Amino acid sequence: MSGQDDLGYTMLHLAIQMGESLQIINHDPLDLDKRQLSTEMVKSIQRTAWGLFQADTVVHTNFLRPSRVNSVAVDRIDRNESGPDDTWSPYPVEMQARPSYLSQYFDESCHLSSLARDISRHLYQSPVRSPRPRGRKDELYATLRQWERKLPPEFDADREPPPHILLLRMRYNSLLIGLARDGFGVQSLLSGSDEQRQTMDETSRAISLTAAQAISALARLHRRLYGMERAHQFATYAIVLGLFTMLDHPSFDILDPDFLSLTSGFSIIASRSQVGRYLFHIFRQSVRSRHQDERILQSDQVSDEVKELFGRHPRSQVPDRWSDYAQGLERYHSSFLGDSHDYAASDVRDMLEKYERLSLGREDSFEGRNDLPKP
Repeated sequence: MSGQDDLGYTMLHLAIQMGESLQIINHDPLDLDKRQLSTEMVKSIQRTAWGLFQADTVVHTNFLRPSRVNSVAVDRIDRNESGPDDTWSPYPVEMQARPSYLSQYFDESCHLSSLARDISRHLYQSPVRSPRPRGRKDELYATLRQWERKLPPEFDADREPPPHILLLRMRYNSLLIGLARDGFGVQSLLSGSDEQRQTMDETSRAISLTAAQAISALARLHRRLYGMERAHQFATYAIVLGLFTMLDHPSFDILDPDFLSLTSGFSIIASRSQVGRYLFHIFRQSVRSRHQDERILQSDQVSDEVKELFGRHPRSQVPDRWSDYAQGLERYHSSFLGDSHDYAASDVRDMLEKYERLSLGREDSFEGRNDLPKP
């Protein structure tokens, strides 16, 4: 969030090293009952181990890399630890408290992280190191959809749950987009007809677009219930992924209400961090490269606020509030592969490479490194 080069991967790698040295991840199962630990300490170890697993799968799956944490050596916390009297309320806004479902959320998030680990290792592991079995992508998709269908009724967006549950659903849809990228069943269709390949491409694009629209709906609900000013940082990732998925679609329409709604939400959350400001500048330049922004300015159905987001309001002769978002971005230019001078991202993958570089550095630089701090 502060824009420090490589700090994100440095801290994550150090945390994984520490977890391995404590034998709570990537290790044979541990029986904590034999260690004469207090109940509070056992719960702390469980939350730490599974929390690290979640952080690892979120970061690596987000940026198209295989997860580094393969397994967790301790049991998860009790799914029913949170009772009906456990509530959540936003701070510092005064709102009525509502059930937190925190332990149920944590359990479902762990389950989703296991799916994310499998997806990341299937999609992003080198085929030389890990051959990709045919049909595996379709199996992962079916399993992911099944996970969503089995969520508790209290997790339905219509019931206006706490924001961490809305973010869990955003993460599910982000995984759908990642899984659908590049089509389904490609390996089994290598000898298929062009028509078959086209059908698969259309199916994957439809899945991705539907997931991006779902992210837009969740972001609207989050904004209406809790605002976007204090949204979790993952919301930035999900929103950016949804926006660029829409931009990439062959039928992209800049006047699409889902796109405009998500753009408006992004403008709020982006202002909180340097990385967010850089990403917003990249997004605006990417929209302009599609040559549809004039339709925004000419539309009577679009508010002046939304028109201003694209920085070309005809009545404005002075720099807008986002004009300084690109200051400092030039130092990354040489590390943006194939980048044009205006920083526009050519597609989702290009955007993710830029996002990774701005927020975490490049994990490639850590392969074979021995200079990380020892735990």
